[in-house]
Amino acid sequence: MRSAILNHELVLSRVLVNASWKFTAMETRFFTALLARLRSGNLAGEEVWVPLDEVLAPSRRRPSERDYAVMARMLQQLTQPRLLLDSSLPLSPPLPLLAYAHYEKQRALLRVRLSSELLPHFARSSADDTCAPLEQLLKLRTPAAYHFYWLVRECAAHGRRLIELRQLAWQLGELADKINLSAFRQRTLDSAREQLEVTDLPCKINVLKRGKSLHLVHILFPTLSRGHASVLDLDAALGQGEVDTLLNGLLMLFRFVLGAACAAAAMATTAAG
Repeated sequence: MRSAILNHELVLSRVLVNASWKFTAMETRFFTALLARLRSGNLAGEEVWVPLDEVLAPSRRRPSERDYAVMARMLQQLTQPRLLLDSSLPLSPPLPLLAYAHYEKQRALLRVRLSSELLPHFARSSADDTCAPLEQLLKLRTPAAYHFYWLVRECAAHGRRLIELRQLAWQLGELADKINLSAFRQRTLDSAREQLEVTDLPCKINVLKRGKSLHLVHILFPTLSRGHASVLDLDAALGQGEVDTLLNGLLMLFRFVLGAACAAAAMATTAAG
């Protein structure tokens, strides 16, 4: 079933926002067009129709034979297991986005159906769902910035300001055993943040260390949009340097308390022996 009316406010469940997925540019355009057409009927497992021109040629140029070949590979890839939902379960299998995908040449449409494994995460409506304006998502140039925007939007909506850097790299599709955190920050994270400057969620990031290693990403919102009025405006009350000092102080306090607790437990064990 295809609707001529697009959703201008896209919705993604918390599970999918925080899942690990790494799309190509074409796959990102397809995913956006798919989300913009999901209705209650589609979420029952019905077929969704996506216009080919929204996936192939956003610049309105005439698609080439190579474009069609890349599109065919994309449809095949999206029916293969690729999305990981839980980083705490390293052996959990990846899941496909689509159950099937078919290109209908006469109508210039992609006819697709969501996979049964992921359908519940699209169908359930929850207060934890994240909403994002379509016009803002279309401003982003890279797939990493696209996923990062969803994550930052969730942080703003639910009042979170800290993300573990390794977890963020996993969410943006980096292989867990091959993550170079310094390279990830320079190559991916800084670029994604810069792209958010032209959206309704401009932000700054500080990467905090644990010892000598990069550990936490602290997201600062200089200005908050109307949709995020419920977020405590810590950044307005404290300067960036003060926030850094506060967070590093809390981390040091946590390590001190943990060390004291371990020492006390060791003494108790020795005394008992």
